[in-house]
Amino acid sequence: RHPALARAIVIVREDRPGDVRLVAYVVAHEAVPGAAALRDFLAATLPDYMLPQHFVAIADVPLLPNGKIDRHALPAVQDANGDARSVVAPETATETALLALWQKALGVEQLGVTDDFFEFGGHSMLAMRLASGIEVALGRRIPLSALLQAPTVRKLAAWMDRETARDSLVLIRTGDTRTPLFLVHDGDGETLLYRTLAHGLHAGRAVYGLQPEAGDGHAMLHTRIPDMAAHHLKKIRDAQPHGPYLIGGLCAGGVIAFEIARQLEAQGERIALLALFDVADVETPLRAGRVTKRRLVSLRNAVGAVHGSALPRRLLAAAATAASKLLNLIRYEAGAWLQALKSRRNVEALRRHLDQRIAPPTTLRELSVREIYMFARSQYRVDGVVHGNVALFRATRGLGDPADEPVIEIHGDPMLGWARRVAGPIQTIDVPGGHVSMLQEPNVATLARALQEQIDHALALPPALSPRQPALAGKGQLACLPG
Repeated sequence: RHPALARAIVIVREDRPGDVRLVAYVVAHEAVPGAAALRDFLAATLPDYMLPQHFVAIADVPLLPNGKIDRHALPAVQDANGDARSVVAPETATETALLALWQKALGVEQLGVTDDFFEFGGHSMLAMRLASGIEVALGRRIPLSALLQAPTVRKLAAWMDRETARDSLVLIRTGDTRTPLFLVHDGDGETLLYRTLAHGLHAGRAVYGLQPEAGDGHAMLHTRIPDMAAHHLKKIRDAQPHGPYLIGGLCAGGVIAFEIARQLEAQGERIALLALFDVADVETPLRAGRVTKRRLVSLRNAVGAVHGSALPRRLLAAAATAASKLLNLIRYEAGAWLQALKSRRNVEALRRHLDQRIAPPTTLRELSVREIYMFARSQYRVDGVVHGNVALFRATRGLGDPADEPVIEIHGDPMLGWARRVAGPIQTIDVPGGHVSMLQEPNVATLARALQEQIDHALALPPALSPRQPALAGKGQLACLPG
């Protein structure tokens, strides 16, 4: 479909065992577009995993005598790209170390310090592997979202060498003058998880990620949700001075996004759409008996697995198993309680230093974003409601991992507590996947379509339309999508 191309072929190549990649061969009318331009063109309609890692310009399509494409005659990637792309060598020790980790993570040897991580097949899972390798090899813990700001070895090395605090506003996807979308970090402070979702939306709309304010080795420099929201609100208004605003977030990001929306409305701004991705209000109770039932099932399964020939022996073995389970539970609960107490005291100490504008001690640098957020969440008291359009996207089925368990299975309220926080109706949309996997392929494509529909509808509403008289539906109406 690209106007500069006469023909294009995409194939899967495995020139080396295990090194599988998508390669696009293109025939241009005149000048061959750059790889970045072609990738941006495709990203408007295709998810990340369908984007070719390489674009190879060829004069014509090789054909067999019967007129079919001779795929074996298509040049190998290294042969085709040898002259088209110069491999820039590292200049510093940091660049040298990073390049080795980059090559290992991506499985590409001919890689330079100016090559883009995502253009060579990088994705969130590889980013996690790369970040882990950097922590082990260099002793530096970097957020995954750093790769959004610095997707090349050279840029990441410069990012790591700088002593200044990182910017909380990260551009995930470029756009034009259309209303941008702002997505707040998850409970670990990451925004990279939104990249595939952002590229699944229609082209032309910029998408920003909002990550915690950090500095001096500390993962987060706010210990109250209203303060977190106020910091992000300033960043939002720097990028977009006035509404209507599009804001959203997964889990912790949804809670913070709600507070941002509330504060923006208090400043007289309009919220076109607040998108809540699988998140419950902070005061929503857990499903009754959920934890107890899970433990009883585990105990029953353990006792049921005991076998023996004599009944007394089986009863003794079952009693021993039950006692062991109970002892392990007591140890676990005691350990969890002590860890929670230590974490709470450390966050309280961090808060005291920040409130008094005293540099926190280095001993508090081990505090994670999640620990700080959970402390802030436990003390958050909601003041007021949001009047703008709200869409609640609920995950429906996890992968079996507790971290992927849909929030609807944890809380009994089908509206996840948001009905009392919103003045108008809430569009409740069920999407495939679990709490994490809803943002991963192939589920994210469905989520992107649903989010795009909500954005289009919200921006089409006239500003004077009251949130209590929406064009969609009444409070709590379900919009179930295929899958």
